[in-house]
Amino acid sequence: MSKHRSFFGMVNRGQGEAKESSGPTVAKADIKAKTSSGSVKKPNILLIDDDLSYCRILKRVADIGAIPLTYCTSMDEFADLQSWNFDVVIIDYDLGAITGFELTRYLESKTQKVTPVILISSTKRAINNLSPGTICKFILKTTSPLSILDAATSIHGLALLERAAG
Repeated sequence: MSKHRSFFGMVNRGQGEAKESSGPTVAKADIKAKTSSGSVKKPNILLIDDDLSYCRILKRVADIGAIPLTYCTSMDEFADLQSWNFDVVIIDYDLGAITGFELTRYLESKTQKVTPVILISSTKRAINNLSPGTICKFILKTTSPLSILDAATSIHGLALLERAAG
């Protein structure tokens, strides 16, 4: 078994007050993100979380829905990504030594593409401002995996509509 540098560190992050952001929402019926052939384009999702069990659950649900999902549970796996072709990134807020906000800032500095980010967390916390700008939504991990993937699909559809209008 090979060892990976985990996102998890010995840093104890404080727990905030209960509050979940509303973020941009789009009803499924409003999304017409279609390819030139007329089929609905599903987002290519990257999940970054140090909880392997949670990653496997979300991956299984994504596979059932034919939604492409890649996950990273360590810095080594993240560093091994060969290309950046993701439409939406789902990041766990509590990665131990680094937060989802910090990782989002890092991604923004390293990628040339603006990629919408959904922060997830197993603990409720006050998130008043979802800045940096690429963070679109904050969702509790207790939310069903299907609802989290629906949110990613909605955000991706909204981004496609904005690009088409823009």
